[in-house]
Amino acid sequence: MKRKLLAVICSVVMAMTMCVGVAWAETTTSYKAYQVFSGTWSEGTLSDIQWGEGVNGTALQTELATLPEFSDKTSAAEIAEVLDANQAMDNAVAKKFADVAAKYVKSDKGIATSINAADDPNKGNIEFTAPAAGYYLIMNDSVASDDSKTRIIVQAHNAGDLVSVSPKKSVPELIKKVKENNHSVTPGTNIGDGYNDVADYCIGDDVPFELIGTLPSTFDDYKTYKYTFHDKLSAGLTLNEGSIKVYIMNDTTSVPDLEGEDANTPVDAAEYDVVNTGMTDDCSFEIKFNDLQKESLGVTKDSRIFVYYTAKLGQGAVIGSDGNTNEATLEFSNNPNSGGEGDTGTTPPDKVVVFTFELDVHKYNGEDAEKANLAGATFRIWADADKAKAVKITQKDNVYYYAGTEDVSAESLAGYTANQFSTTSTGVIEIRGLDSGEYWLEETAAPDGFNKLTEMIHLKVEAATVNNQNWTGEEASDALTALTITAVNDTDPSNSAITSEDPTDGKVQADVENNAGSVLPSTGGIGTTIFYVVGACLVVIAGVALVAKRRAAARRK
Repeated sequence: MKRKLLAVICSVVMAMTMCVGVAWAETTTSYKAYQVFSGTWSEGTLSDIQWGEGVNGTALQTELATLPEFSDKTSAAEIAEVLDANQAMDNAVAKKFADVAAKYVKSDKGIATSINAADDPNKGNIEFTAPAAGYYLIMNDSVASDDSKTRIIVQAHNAGDLVSVSPKKSVPELIKKVKENNHSVTPGTNIGDGYNDVADYCIGDDVPFELIGTLPSTFDDYKTYKYTFHDKLSAGLTLNEGSIKVYIMNDTTSVPDLEGEDANTPVDAAEYDVVNTGMTDDCSFEIKFNDLQKESLGVTKDSRIFVYYTAKLGQGAVIGSDGNTNEATLEFSNNPNSGGEGDTGTTPPDKVVVFTFELDVHKYNGEDAEKANLAGATFRIWADADKAKAVKITQKDNVYYYAGTEDVSAESLAGYTANQFSTTSTGVIEIRGLDSGEYWLEETAAPDGFNKLTEMIHLKVEAATVNNQNWTGEEASDALTALTITAVNDTDPSNSAITSEDPTDGKVQADVENNAGSVLPSTGGIGTTIFYVVGACLVVIAGVALVAKRRAAARRK
């Protein structure tokens, strides 16, 4: 029996190694080769085919007999003939053969292989020297956490030949993004508008996040497929549990339409589990599919799994360039071999960062060279110039926190007394948790003896963040490059005062001066006022008397 084409049939990669864009793990993943068929090599042909010494041929043949394709075959040569005859079936029969053969390799007969280094033109190729002619099954001897197990059948020409094979690289990839709400964002590829690696928000805001998971090209080789998103939120963010929605898009480019007339239908929540207790990897919650191969899900190798949720940015959020970093990983089935359904790998973590800032209002005496601090100045912040939307605040430990906005009608504006705050002896009010944006500062009461500002101060807080999808995820400070505050001159914008602040602490400061004015009565008594009133009355009476006297004199004449 001669088999010249068996190499074409059996060069099958049943599961892949490493995710796209990740370097080969030469030091953590290793392979061994097992001789499946032996024979005599002559002029490019293998004859006299027998079971190789790397497998338990008797047990392998017994199980193969349970498959329709091999049920009446009684020798290694006849089984090889079946493989040869099915070369037009996209290697489906070869896959079945390899799946069974992987169960019956002899561990002590594995031949050590090597993986070409990064500077080799054949980087990533698996190589070994064949000790004898035949066909060899290559399998992972050990596997990195983000790798997947594989089995490959290749043909060795003769003893001493160098066997080299380049398996495909395909395990799931995970992308995590956060939606930016007020900066221009460079569009990402197939991730949805506004999603990026970096964003800034106000405390109290619900921050939208997105997770995207892909599938390996060998997805069909798995009988069951576990798939779990592990998401770790920073201390400043709390998951809004009811916000979780999952979508399955069955191609590599579509992004779910979340709103509107053509909005996609999310996956039924009964199809997956949301786990938020008992985790062992320090994550905040998990989205867990026990089996993506379920027919009801309709998942294919080209599918992408989208998870959307929001998390509330709280008072525990970090202010400034350290940011609030968050990361996610994807746990996935990585062993298509029989009995390997429970084995899983994990993708490298993907990170995003959310920033928030602090506005310090500094009140001082404008007539004092040392800018002496002023206590007792009361302010309110507005989110618009028309005073229709007031910034809400809460106070904790002498610090104010942004707490959203409140609509104020024109009718109630005159009697509106809420959301005010006053300076203490330091002259400074700290308001934490503001986003980039525009704010209007109104002084509602001045310190005793000082004039109250008659106009609001228009402030613009601007953070320069990395919005080009290229943040490395290593240092949060690399994602916040500048921080400025502008006192806007609405009459002449070119004369606006711009102050650069240190983005490290995330604080911007608005300096507000008050000047002393004339206040009556100067001594605090009412007596002086009485004299002014009486004097004014006497002047009026005298004037009236003078006019009457002149009229009387005119009549006598």
